[in-house]
Amino acid sequence: MMIKFLSIAFLFVFSVITVNAQNIGNYKSSYKKQGNVLSFLTTNGEVKIEFCTPEIFRVRASWNSKFEAPENL
Repeated sequence: MMIKFLSIAFLFVFSVITVNAQNIGNYKSSYKKQGNVLSFLTTNGEVKIEFCTPEIFRVRASWNSKFEAPENL
């Protein structure tokens, strides 16, 4: 009974978090390609897709068109 209650509570909390997530909006204009980075505007911000290797890519979103400096691991 306790496991069933905890499972339901977890699903409720997860669904509340998902519903309150910010939305970047809809695609607005054509894309720009600069090196290995594609960027495009949306109704609520800007999205950048960086192709790091043939198998790995990074997606970044900004609501004010300002991006933090790239991270180096």
